[in-house]
Amino acid sequence: MLRDLAFLLGKGGVLAGSADDAIRISVHDEVVLPLQQMALILFISDRTSLDADIVVHKLIDQNGKILENPAKIYGFPVKYSGPAASSISLNFIAPRYPGAYEIDILINDTSASECKFILFVQSPLF
Repeated sequence: MLRDLAFLLGKGGVLAGSADDAIRISVHDEVVLPLQQMALILFISDRTSLDADIVVHKLIDQNGKILENPAKIYGFPVKYSGPAASSISLNFIAPRYPGAYEIDILINDTSASECKFILFVQSPLF
């Protein structure tokens, strides 16, 4: 999308930057229940290998205040080697406690995501 926008603006390559290397994270639902299983899809732009970590950070404390340094709740490794793949689909379990969370992908401890995904975990209403 960034490449297309850059082309339309007559600035080919400027907005695209390293978008080819960026990984896009997608989760079907932005609001889920605690411990709900869901699919997490990584769009990896025809990579033949990936050695990364998915990390989940809590963005808001129990009093509803935004955390200046989001706390890492958990993470897990993602490794792939093989033919060029455009996406990888993973099963993912939502955090146990209600709140706002950020999902990111790190390569060598540096964010490789095009845009971090915000996930809201909500208590059941009954």
